[in-house]
Amino acid sequence: MAGLNRFELVDTVQRMDHDKSGPGLQYSRDELLERSRKPGFMLLLAVCGGHPVAFLFGYDGPSDGATFFLDTVATLVEGKGVGSTFVSLALLYCYEVG
Repeated sequence: MAGLNRFELVDTVQRMDHDKSGPGLQYSRDELLERSRKPGFMLLLAVCGGHPVAFLFGYDGPSDGATFFLDTVATLVEGKGVGSTFVSLALLYCYEVG
């Protein structure tokens, strides 16, 4: 999965999003691409055995740079702490960037 471009990553996230989210909560490809262009965009992607199993993404708030919106966390691996670990990593990221 290393070396994926923005469009390949968005396609990967969209497939996982559609596997985990109800129809009213699923992002379109264009919505995901638009979010990936926001300032401070961050994407964490967990891969196991060459297959993506979880993602988290978020981005900076619109004004002061002191706000981070954790938009979505989804995991295909339930009950193993992957989602919790991603949230912890996002909190560490926010701490590090202020």
